[in-house]
Amino acid sequence: MRRTALSACPLHCYDLCAFCVQLEGDQIVDITGNAEHPVTKGFVCSRAQGLIERHNSPDRILSPMAREGSQWRRITWEAALDQIARRLVDALEGGGPAAIMHIDGAGSTGALKGLGHRFFNALGGVTRMEGLAVRDRGRAAMRADFGEAASPAWSDLTRSRTIFLWGRNPAATNLHLIPYLQEAREKGATVVTINPVRLAVEGLADEQIAIRPGADVLLALSMAHVILEERRWRGDFVSAHVSGFASYAEAVSHFSPEQTAEEVGLDAETIRRLARLYAKERPASIVLGAGVLRYREGYLAVRAIDALAAITGQLGIAGGGIHLASDRHEIGRSVAGDDDAHRVASPCAQGATRIPARNLAEEVLRRKRAGSPAEPPIEVAVIHSANPVSQMPNMQRAIEAFHAIPFKVAIDFTLTDTSRHADILLPAATSFEESDLFVSAYNDYIHYQPALVPPRGQVWPEHRIWGELSRRMCALQTAQGTGQSPAQQGEGAPGWRSLLCADEAFWASTPDAWLEGILQPFGVSLADWTGGGPRPNPGLQVVPFREGSFSTASGKAELAGEVEFKPLLDRRKVVPVHHGQDRRGEEDFRLIFVHRPGRHNSQLWELDNGDDGADLALHTEDLRELNLRPGDDVVAETERGSMVLSVRADDGVPRRCAVLSSGKPLHDGGGVNLLTDASENSTFHDMNDPGFAVNDTFCQLRKIALAERIR
Repeated sequence: MRRTALSACPLHCYDLCAFCVQLEGDQIVDITGNAEHPVTKGFVCSRAQGLIERHNSPDRILSPMAREGSQWRRITWEAALDQIARRLVDALEGGGPAAIMHIDGAGSTGALKGLGHRFFNALGGVTRMEGLAVRDRGRAAMRADFGEAASPAWSDLTRSRTIFLWGRNPAATNLHLIPYLQEAREKGATVVTINPVRLAVEGLADEQIAIRPGADVLLALSMAHVILEERRWRGDFVSAHVSGFASYAEAVSHFSPEQTAEEVGLDAETIRRLARLYAKERPASIVLGAGVLRYREGYLAVRAIDALAAITGQLGIAGGGIHLASDRHEIGRSVAGDDDAHRVASPCAQGATRIPARNLAEEVLRRKRAGSPAEPPIEVAVIHSANPVSQMPNMQRAIEAFHAIPFKVAIDFTLTDTSRHADILLPAATSFEESDLFVSAYNDYIHYQPALVPPRGQVWPEHRIWGELSRRMCALQTAQGTGQSPAQQGEGAPGWRSLLCADEAFWASTPDAWLEGILQPFGVSLADWTGGGPRPNPGLQVVPFREGSFSTASGKAELAGEVEFKPLLDRRKVVPVHHGQDRRGEEDFRLIFVHRPGRHNSQLWELDNGDDGADLALHTEDLRELNLRPGDDVVAETERGSMVLSVRADDGVPRRCAVLSSGKPLHDGGGVNLLTDASENSTFHDMNDPGFAVNDTFCQLRKIALAERIR
């Protein structure tokens, strides 16, 4: 008999769609939208069906596997966990916790997927990667400005008179935002998109502003110039709630619309009109997207955009604010030991060595060549909820770095660009096979889902893996017998064994007990949540920063100023930017990376939906100049690598730019990060910026001749 269970999409998407999962016995047969959800209202995108296909896929990994040369051999859980525990202990007793690399990412919104952090926090200052998710850069910028990333509720957009969709394409990445935008327009709001690529938003936006790629920070600064010059800023708000205004105003004085117009790609009057619209037609809100963050100045761009809201007093008011992410929505951080209280109480949680993804490969190889007691070579890497080989810049260098790590463990559904290089491969449970609370920094709702079906094959929930490893490591007798890393012995600090074993009672508990612990501080209980489903996130602030109260040390919004923007000004004096170019020859094309419909970064590419994702969109005039027709194959070449792509025409693409999708696996003809670079195009001005700038990659395009095809 068919039954229906409530669930939610586990993918790290803005929308966090609510599901009605149709089951027959232990089989998932269909997913439809939950019509009772106040936001998604019964509509889900095509990836919902992809999640069913992945769950039932014949290619899914269903038991632990060990590498033997170029082949894989099935092994028992006992053998896999014993080997992993032994290698982790050896690394701790040898090089210390920094010899262990823990990599997780945005593979799932499940709160209990964060338990890997709790396990590794107990080992001490392990090495961690950060900045693989591009939106981390925006959140880091908001924290620098406001003390936390905090965005208004989506519904607050209906109280805006002006809305800028800046680098966000709701038609492709945020479908459920559209009804709020439509309601705002019906109430008289003006909606403007700012994006280098023309978007399919007919009937949704009043105007599309096409700027040059990467010019977001210049546009924001030149808009600020107009607002200050024409005295459209709010002096009362700035005096009471803003710090660093004088330095900011001095920096802005160098970015008049007349000075920046050519580089921004707009005439000066259009820049002035946008500034007046934002400052005058209040309340005004800005909806930021990943498109702003894929350029070298992405972090500075967000800081400059945040400043627009600060100087015009559009923070802490209904219908205003910056929409991107909210740190307080991530209510599951306490169970992972990543919240502020745990960091203060545990020196282990504080001591992790954090390496930006753009530097990870070089750092691993540097340590391999010339490690030190403080920075030992990486001996063990554990990867889950992430596919760094696919998503890191300079893929070939990333592969080389992973080969330099003696022992690697991956937890995944299928063989990916990363898990193919593992020594031990552990099967991952799908979201339907374990209880969890789906939580996102980008969405206003949370969803509880009890386990819907038993795990397939020999699959274990991830929390069981961490608990079993903890138990085994506590039981192991080490050569020194101290259970301390070398650094801990020298400092008289508690050994990793005592810290890990102190969590024994925690790991003996149950998922529902952990989830109760997450919800209890907010007065919510699973007992009141029969059958699961959505609820408003208890961390939701409909209007953040009310009364001008910020989480910075000063209690005020902190503006970036002369120091932060000086490198940008210095480079502008020497290097002009034209079209998509940046210090490049006239034959080069700037690559612009976008999400692929039906896929999610590097996920769901194993599914056949009739779209192989290996195409390059070019403006018709560029196709003509290259003597290309839609469907022709070209070689895209950079200093780092090359790949073959078919071309298609899209006059929404800027001239001398090429738009392509990221995430397709290397073994299936993808691997776009073979083209990207981490060192040359990503000279970051602020060490708080964790990201990398894939859209500052330039390539040459060469048509594949018929003779080459015949060979």
